[in-house]
Amino acid sequence: MSRRTRTGWIVLVVLGTLATVGSAVFGLLLLRMYLLQAEELDGRAPPPVLAPGEKGPLLRLGPGQSAQVYYRSQGCFHWIYRVLTFARDDHGMNVDIHGTEPWERQAIDQRALTEAEVVALDRELLYAEKARGGGCTTRHEYNLIVFEGDRAISHTVLVDDTCGNPAFTGEGLTFDALAREWKPVPPPPYLHL
Repeated sequence: MSRRTRTGWIVLVVLGTLATVGSAVFGLLLLRMYLLQAEELDGRAPPPVLAPGEKGPLLRLGPGQSAQVYYRSQGCFHWIYRVLTFARDDHGMNVDIHGTEPWERQAIDQRALTEAEVVALDRELLYAEKARGGGCTTRHEYNLIVFEGDRAISHTVLVDDTCGNPAFTGEGLTFDALAREWKPVPPPPYLHL
């Protein structure tokens, strides 16, 4: 084999190797792009990033406004459905908690919230507002209605079924913990069979 032929074969082998490596890198990049898109479509999108000073629905309430949250949390071993009404007065934020059954609607637990608790609850709503995807067996649903006096001015349904564990700020109070503070009222005797 002549020197020229050998050089030609070496060049072909090197070019073939470079083409194979380039093709593999390109293929891996396409695969990565596809998998990232599939994760988003599958509900395994990365959790939203919350900016430190960002305000959610509770901290955005203006004077004379209140928020009513129909909170439902459901998973393999639990089910909670409560109505929480948030309103500010001169001393801070207050919450009224009650159940959803007709006989529970008058049994209200009222509680003042610290600013740290309000921030933690607000961050939870903000997280649910930005959460995408899902598929987790535990689902938190926030049916949020904002009132100006007695008139509803906005209605938003937020859902978090990401199984995310966001680092809520403040004292760590969550809607789940707040909803569990209210003890269910047994039904009246005439409703028992």
